Amino acid sequence: MIVAMKKVYLILLDSEREESLKKLKGLGVVHLEDCAGTSETLEALKEKRDQVNRALIALSDISVKQHKTPGDAEKKAFEIIGLLEEKKRLQEKLAQLLKDEELLKGWGDFKPSDLSFLQKEGIEIRLVQIPKKAAEPYRGKKGFYCIDDTSPVYRFALVDNEEDPPAEAVDFNPPEHGLSTVRENIGALEEKIRKTDEVLENEAVYQKALGAYRDELDDEIRFEEVRTGVGIEDELAYLHGFVPEPRAEELKKSAADNGWGLMLRDPTKDEYVPTLVERKGPVKMAKPIFDLMGTFPGYREFDISLVFLTAFTIFVAMIVGDAGYGLIFLGLAFWGLSKASESAKLPLKLVVLLSSAIVIWGAITGTWFGSETIASWKPFNSLIIPQIASFAQEGVDSVLAVQLICFIIGVAQLSIARIEMFFRTLPSLKAFEHLGWLSLLWGLFFLAMNIVLGITSWQGIEFTPLVIPLAVAGFALIVLFSNQQGNFLRGMLKGLNPINLLLNFLDGVSSFSNIISYIRLFAVGLSSVAVAASFNAMAMSIGFDGPQAIASVLMLIIGHGLNIVLALMSIIVHGIRLNMLEYSGQLGLEWSGYPYEPFAKRAA
Repeated sequence: MIVAMKKVYLILLDSEREESLKKLKGLGVVHLEDCAGTSETLEALKEKRDQVNRALIALSDISVKQHKTPGDAEKKAFEIIGLLEEKKRLQEKLAQLLKDEELLKGWGDFKPSDLSFLQKEGIEIRLVQIPKKAAEPYRGKKGFYCIDDTSPVYRFALVDNEEDPPAEAVDFNPPEHGLSTVRENIGALEEKIRKTDEVLENEAVYQKALGAYRDELDDEIRFEEVRTGVGIEDELAYLHGFVPEPRAEELKKSAADNGWGLMLRDPTKDEYVPTLVERKGPVKMAKPIFDLMGTFPGYREFDISLVFLTAFTIFVAMIVGDAGYGLIFLGLAFWGLSKASESAKLPLKLVVLLSSAIVIWGAITGTWFGSETIASWKPFNSLIIPQIASFAQEGVDSVLAVQLICFIIGVAQLSIARIEMFFRTLPSLKAFEHLGWLSLLWGLFFLAMNIVLGITSWQGIEFTPLVIPLAVAGFALIVLFSNQQGNFLRGMLKGLNPINLLLNFLDGVSSFSNIISYIRLFAVGLSSVAVAASFNAMAMSIGFDGPQAIASVLMLIIGHGLNIVLALMSIIVHGIRLNMLEYSGQLGLEWSGYPYEPFAKRAA
């Protein structure tokens, strides 16, 4: 349910601004707008937060069993930053020494300082590198001593040479230290970096404490933003925002107790209102899915959590469709629940729900790791419903039955959307447009039954004669009421406009494709069973006798592992798509909202 909001206007005494804002923050019900000021204090707080974040990122990959609390979290954060900067300095120095080592390798181990000594003694030594082709004629010439000829570039020491080297020659200026010294320094630096890493690993016990300190800084930053961002007029400070209607009384009482000026009103149609979605009971399990997708309904849109969760559970069961896989997911979820904190349990509860649905669907279709043999064992075989079995049952066309179920799920979910839209738009005449779409939808459903499945009747009721009346009546209602905005005759003429007629016709074709789209549940589920059965067959062909048994077991583990990954990907691609496009499209959802975030202390 999307909670109704009230627009809030608050007026405070500027002399009591800080104290009043602390009380408002403690109340924690007002979502403030346009409160993002600036100050030196704010910039300093943000700088501190950035440093703490940097420390936390550095420690995030280090797992610890016990956590500790430092005496001074800020000091500890800067100590860790100091270690990181020292490590960075050492790594930069190491990188330079590794370059020096690479440069010196071909010249052998000598002290560059010896060259300066020889020069003082009157012996000129010039080190040059010459490409192989140009170097060959100079080998053996007086004053040209080849140091290395194992690479495309030859290295020469020129000592009192009587002839200049070729134009291609490049002088080599050695680094400060020789090869052996460079290598010693590299070893010393690597040891220092290792010790620094050890110290950082020891500091990882402060991760939670630093996270809590970062949260405190976030609170201080938000408070400072609001304190400096409120409007000031003479001796008054003013601010505005939104409050959930059920909590408006709390705000009224607080305003009366603290002497604040307060005005509340309903939001106008033009205002961009934050959305507070209140989910109760099992419907809460829909939240992790929406969080994963990063979608949020607009304030004036629908909360589809209940229908979404129900349909998504069915979709996941049919897409994965294997009771064996479902038991694996279920076991992992229960193990996770036994270890997880209370705040992390909601996603795991969702996994329990989805896994249970997979197990149920897999059991009634006789799918256990894609094995027909396992499905035939007792008591598994007694759970199978032959009409929807994954493996052929004598005298039963289970493929047709599952396809029919897909279409029924599709028309049911899309019908719910149109009925919701009908009641949402009442008492406007435009509401009857959605009854038109509902009628057209069922006409197209019977058409799909005939064309795709070849089903023309049920319990003596013929479907084919219903297609045209339902489609025609539905399209007529759409044309008459889709453009109603007050004047019935004018709205009807707009509907009869050729462009609008064409657009409505195309939308009708789209509705037919929406119904057909639900067949993907059957197709993806069937492919999952086929892939599992194929790997089972390959493992059986290798055999389980003797050494080849290892290859067969590996084949099963890799094959079913791959199938599980593909099934999980299909949940995202197909299961969520049916809800977010086909169903949400019927409701006109744009997911254009943003969350209600009250000015409040961050929860620990």
